[in-house]
Amino acid sequence: MANRPFFAFHFHKRSNTPLYVQLAEQLRTALLRGAFLVGGGQLISLREMKAVSGCSLETVKKAYDHLVADGWLEAVHGEGETGAGLHTTAADRHSARFAG
Repeated sequence: MANRPFFAFHFHKRSNTPLYVQLAEQLRTALLRGAFLVGGGQLISLREMKAVSGCSLETVKKAYDHLVADGWLEAVHGEGETGAGLHTTAADRHSARFAG
């Protein structure tokens, strides 16, 4: 993952927030910084994210599915998840969320 912004995950295991939600929330921030995207805006594989985050494969899959459901990622059958339009749509959504 050379030439990508560094991003470290921090999880609160005693939190009432499920681990997959914590991962999804942190992934939103990372994606806005351009981390974990490969050529064409595709998110790194589930197994790569498992290794990077230290979470189980099931937790990573749930986090990716959560981001798809929220419109942050688009699932393309056979190709994984992509952040198509991420830099505009997600950045605009992020700005709107914290405006005013």
